[in-house]
Amino acid sequence: MDDRQSVLELEGRLETGPELSTCRERRGFRKYQKNMKHLLPYRPYSIDKYPKEEFPLAYAGCFSCMFYSWMSNLMYKIWRKGVGVLDGIYLSPIDATEQNELRFERLWNEEVKARGKEDASLWRVLLRAIKSRLIITFIFILIVVTFSILTPALVIRNFLDYLTRGDVKFSTGYIYLLGLVFFEGGRSITGALTWIITYVTGIRVRNGFMGLLFKKIVRLKGLKDKTVGELVNVVGNDAQRVYEANAVGPFILVAPITLLSGSIYGVFLLGPWALIGCVIFFAFYPITGIISRITTYLRRKGIVITDKRVRMMTELLTYVKLIKMYAWEKPFANTIADIRSQERVILEKSAYVQGISTGVAYLVPVFSSVATFIAMVASDVNLTVPKAFTYISLLNAMRFSLGVMPYSVKSLSELSVSLKRFKSLLIMEEIEDLKWEVTHEDSAVEFLNANLTWPIVSNPLLNDNEEYGIEHHGTKWKLC
Repeated sequence: MDDRQSVLELEGRLETGPELSTCRERRGFRKYQKNMKHLLPYRPYSIDKYPKEEFPLAYAGCFSCMFYSWMSNLMYKIWRKGVGVLDGIYLSPIDATEQNELRFERLWNEEVKARGKEDASLWRVLLRAIKSRLIITFIFILIVVTFSILTPALVIRNFLDYLTRGDVKFSTGYIYLLGLVFFEGGRSITGALTWIITYVTGIRVRNGFMGLLFKKIVRLKGLKDKTVGELVNVVGNDAQRVYEANAVGPFILVAPITLLSGSIYGVFLLGPWALIGCVIFFAFYPITGIISRITTYLRRKGIVITDKRVRMMTELLTYVKLIKMYAWEKPFANTIADIRSQERVILEKSAYVQGISTGVAYLVPVFSSVATFIAMVASDVNLTVPKAFTYISLLNAMRFSLGVMPYSVKSLSELSVSLKRFKSLLIMEEIEDLKWEVTHEDSAVEFLNANLTWPIVSNPLLNDNEEYGIEHHGTKWKLC
């Protein structure tokens, strides 16, 4: 009877799937409860609620997240004992693979059910998964842009106007100093919160996709035109691209907001002449579009070569005995070296494009200010020192948006390629679940309408005359 009960339990697990009560996905407002606790100014550590092996960010308060003080104890342990202390640390359940895999699987199934496998889009799945966090990131980006624009608009301009009057008091200077500290500190703190939100978003999306892909791979009916090396490359390399895109990609929203607000204040400060610098800033956008296309092209070309190299290495490791027997080490080594040199050329071209984009981004504010001032001086426009330095400070505040924009464009371009590779894997045919039923309690295995042949094997544990055999019951065969 115990064997019968264990068989029924196994059959139930196969039909219902694994027990996931510990990582069940929360729906509605309940899924924000743990994240909302990060808004508390201070959260005392309790070993009953948060084990010491859990990542410290799980119980960090608002101030701890602002100043990254949750890392201090961990960094001190690493400094004293080495990186080995990280071996026993695990992520919070809301950041780990289980919950995020369940969510991405549900969203992907809903997408496939609504539009079909061919028309399903992982972009929509991704946006639905991070919609709330993307809105919060956008709000923090607005706050960062506000602090960046208000620093030159209010503090620096009024302080320079105050200095030109001649009657300077230390008390007034301290007020401007406090104002500068307030706006710059607010920009730095909100920027730090924005980064930590995007980093956690990247971790969750990466873990969700990796869990979804791994679950798909173990249920594939066949690899078709894909190899094991390609699957390893997808789960490893492309999953990292997903993390980088979610960590850096949202900052692409900084550029248009900063440019629009900076242009409005520039026109208010210098008049129509400020539009010259704004036009130079706008001219950088087509350059980023071209860079995005080049990056996507190089990424697609590089993936083909990387898959080829990984496939060759997999064959080398699989058939290493045969290669050693026929002394094929040098031909294989030369082939892999040639493939690696081709891959290196693609990576170098991608690095050159990225370097040119980053360098041009930092030169744009300089060209904008020089072109604007030359046009104003040539037209005999009265350009005062406070206005000139305020405009330069404004352009420097807008520089961050251009500095981060190439990385955002690059990460989103690579994300587009990775999502296409993910989809090609997710729409592959799976193994169908086989449902079975045991009709006799004393049967371990039953075959229906089967033709079987077998040798008679003696059982050493029993008497020499006792043997294994198969009994026939109508159209069924029972192993006894």
